[in-house]
Amino acid sequence: MISRFFSFFALLMVCTCATCAWTQQASTLDVRLFAAKPVLDNAIASKPAGQAPSTEFSDQVKRPVILNFDQFPGPLWKQSSCYGFGSSQVFHGILTIDSPSDCYEFGLFDPNGKWNKYVSNARGWVVETSMQMDPTTPLVPCDDIHYGSVLIWVEDHTRLSIVGFATNEVCLAYPDQVHFPMDTTNSFHVYRIEGKGKRLRIYVDGALAIDHELTYLGLGTETLLFGDGDIQNTSLTRWDYFSYDVFPPERE
Repeated sequence: MISRFFSFFALLMVCTCATCAWTQQASTLDVRLFAAKPVLDNAIASKPAGQAPSTEFSDQVKRPVILNFDQFPGPLWKQSSCYGFGSSQVFHGILTIDSPSDCYEFGLFDPNGKWNKYVSNARGWVVETSMQMDPTTPLVPCDDIHYGSVLIWVEDHTRLSIVGFATNEVCLAYPDQVHFPMDTTNSFHVYRIEGKGKRLRIYVDGALAIDHELTYLGLGTETLLFGDGDIQNTSLTRWDYFSYDVFPPERE
């Protein structure tokens, strides 16, 4: 759903809503995620690219971060629900997100976490997850209105990329649209997203599914996020793990 809203938090802003509202339990302030209308690629980004490669980073910092869902994501991750109808649970290392008539997602918002501190569009990054969409999830395609039934939102301080998942496809949903038809409900599949510069690649179970050079600079809330991000969607998904690497090995 695309809508206009006003949010007073020091400045009056008008934004295009692409996902749901994130409401803090301790506050009535409504903080919305949004994807701005794509602009030409030679425009100046709102923030400079992430830190340049350096030998000064420790081996500990360079290690991938893996959420294995023996428990809920740590305190730096914020659970978002539009109206509180959704729910989640962890059981035997699986995170189940049930969003029957609501949005429900987990986000690592700037400046929290290793992602926001060290991610670099110039150096590149990797986001990977193993996820199964339940067959009862209604079909919500990747189009100009929706980003599939659930999504992964990746903002690297230079550009925003959104990868969407429907029952019949995985797609690059924003800022361009590229589709890869598949059955996301028949089993768990490993989805690996690699971004560097203008190039974005999506692998499914180790095989290259989408290899695309972005034509636009996408802008949006600075966060790494996964889950059901559309208030109109109904979805049931199971996540085996979610990981990110901001110091990935070089790939041709």
